[in-house]
Amino acid sequence: NFRQEQSLQWYQWLEARLSENMPYDKIVEGMFLSVSRRPGQSFNDYTLESTKYLRKDSPESFADYPSMPHYWSRNTFRKPEDRVLGFSYAFLGIRIQCAQCHKHPFDQWTQQDYQEFTKFFTRVNYGYDRDARDTATALEEKLGLKGKNGAEQRKILVETAKKGDPIPLREVYLTPAPPPVKPAKSTGKKGAEPVKTVAMRQPARLLGAETLDLATLDDPRTAVMDWLRRKDNPFFAKAVVNRIWAHYFGLGIIEPADDLNLANPPSNGPLLDYLSQGFIRSGYDLKWLHREIVSSAAYQRTWRTNETNEGDRRNFSHMLPRRLPAEVAYDAVLQATTSSKKLAAVHDAVEKRAISHA
Repeated sequence: NFRQEQSLQWYQWLEARLSENMPYDKIVEGMFLSVSRRPGQSFNDYTLESTKYLRKDSPESFADYPSMPHYWSRNTFRKPEDRVLGFSYAFLGIRIQCAQCHKHPFDQWTQQDYQEFTKFFTRVNYGYDRDARDTATALEEKLGLKGKNGAEQRKILVETAKKGDPIPLREVYLTPAPPPVKPAKSTGKKGAEPVKTVAMRQPARLLGAETLDLATLDDPRTAVMDWLRRKDNPFFAKAVVNRIWAHYFGLGIIEPADDLNLANPPSNGPLLDYLSQGFIRSGYDLKWLHREIVSSAAYQRTWRTNETNEGDRRNFSHMLPRRLPAEVAYDAVLQATTSSKKLAAVHDAVEKRAISHA
């Protein structure tokens, strides 16, 4: 119901952290370890706070929210299988979807690797936690949602939130770790446990790393985050370094930029290692990474070719022509067709240009 507002919240949250140059691993932590409620917050207080970001008059900025629960609340991110695919693609630069049903002949990941890693994503839920259900039901009754069709319910919810009044909002929350298995009595039969409960109690293996006992972890995602930050993690730093390099050059050191696998080696392995290790040593400083790339000899090279490099599209011996970003094209058209007064305003106030929000 609030896609436009949530898009704005994503923007506000990320802009604030990039503006203060928050370390990349901290930004990822804010998304990956997120839940909707603040520590100790009741569901009622959560709905009251959340409505402040949705009201029509003077909505509060989402920039100061401690985490980004929208990462987990997406419609395409509800199943553990979808989550592990999206996470691996975004933060590891790995396309692991083939391993869902078989081992790809040119990749290292097996179906067991995929299944083991998926277990870290099973305890995240999106809906109403147990302590929220009575409050949510009471709010639904107060708003008269019962008996209304979907369109009517959406209209009521949107109008109520725009006025600044609380509405029942679903939340991202964690299922507690399952209790230890009790020994079966000599008499009587033990009922079968749900498949999800059994999975949460089983050990799980990080990709290419060690196996962990999930039943001992309050939040299995913390183990994944700790693994990402390890200096010997072969994917996390390389994935973002390669993406940012591709942003500037139109071509990744590994291309495609989101396909880090044994059958797709980098065009310049020492370069990728140098930038990745420096990025880690800098404390995941994104400004360091951008400066290192744009001040390099490779980035300064002309697009003009000579007889030795005119056919090169892999080794960055010359700048490859690439399309203008959409924001630049939009600004150019706007400035070419606008009035002199508006053009002068945009000239003096760079923040009004679309590129400043890209």
